[in-house]
Amino acid sequence: MDKITCNIINDLLPLYADNVVSEDTKGLVEGHLAECEECAEKYTKMKREIDEDIRVKAAEVEKQGMINAKKHIRKKRLITAVLSVIAGAIIISIIISGVNMVKIPVEYEKDRFEVVVREEGGEDCLFLRYKGKMSGHEMVAVSDAGSGEETLYIELYTTPWWELFGDEEQRGEIFCGGLNFGDDKVIELRLIEGDIRQFYESTRNYETLADSSVLLWKAEDEVRHEKEAFIAQE
Repeated sequence: MDKITCNIINDLLPLYADNVVSEDTKGLVEGHLAECEECAEKYTKMKREIDEDIRVKAAEVEKQGMINAKKHIRKKRLITAVLSVIAGAIIISIIISGVNMVKIPVEYEKDRFEVVVREEGGEDCLFLRYKGKMSGHEMVAVSDAGSGEETLYIELYTTPWWELFGDEEQRGEIFCGGLNFGDDKVIELRLIEGDIRQFYESTRNYETLADSSVLLWKAEDEVRHEKEAFIAQE
C-alpha cells in the first residue's frame, strides 16, 4: 500500500477536526500526524481557529440571547408599569366616586341663607340663595289635600371631597317653585337638617319633619318681590 501523502492528509484534516471521518481514516490521519511535524502544526493551527470560531459564535449567540432577554424584561416591566398606572387610576376613580356618593347634610346658619321672590315669565317664583360649601340639593313638595296648601322641603348637602376642596364662599341660587301656579299654594319653605342617615332612608315622615326642620320662608297675605321678600329670622 502506497504511503499516504501530506496532500491527502491536508484534505482530510477539516473532516478529522470535525470528527466526521470513519475509524479507519481517523487511525490513518493520527498515524501520519504522529510522524509528520508539518501536518501536525497545520492541524494544531486549524484546531485553534475552529475552537476560536466556535467560541466567538457561542459568545455572539449568548450576547444575542442576553439582548433578547433584556428586551423581554423591559417589555414586561413596561406592561406591568402601564397596568399598574391603569389599575391605580381605576382605584382612585372608584374611591373618588365612592366618596362623592356620601352626602353630608348642610346645617342651617342664618347668615348663609336668603330667600327671595322674583317674577319669572309672569309668575312669582321662590328662590333660595346659599353662600358656602354645597355640592347639590334635593327638594320635595308635600301638599295638604284638604286646604291645597303646599310645603316645600329642601336639603342641601356636600360630600367629603367637597368638604376638602370646595369653596367656602361659593354662592348659589336654587329655584324652589312658582307661588301662583296651579291649584296648590306654597305656604312654607323648610330646610331639612337631620343627619347623614336621613339621605338613605326609603321613606320619610314629613309630619315629624315639620317640627324638626328649619323654617326658611313663610307666605304672607300679599306676596312681595325680591328686595321686600320675607326672610325667616329663626
